[in-house]
Amino acid sequence: MHQWYGEYDEEWDGNPAEEFQAALDTGGAERELSEADLVNWRPEKKAGGRRKKSE
Repeated sequence: MHQWYGEYDEEWDGNPAEEFQAALDTGGAERELSEADLVNWRPEKKAGGRRKKSE
């Protein structure tokens, strides 16, 4: 995000990347999650395939 929104934005009246980072940091702290927890998180895998027809 910092690479795209790392500079002052007149419409935003600030630096969007800094505000997004602050929100992310606050949310992580409230949930006791580190940055590494967020980076390493993956969604649970769902069981794939079709169900077998019952006879």
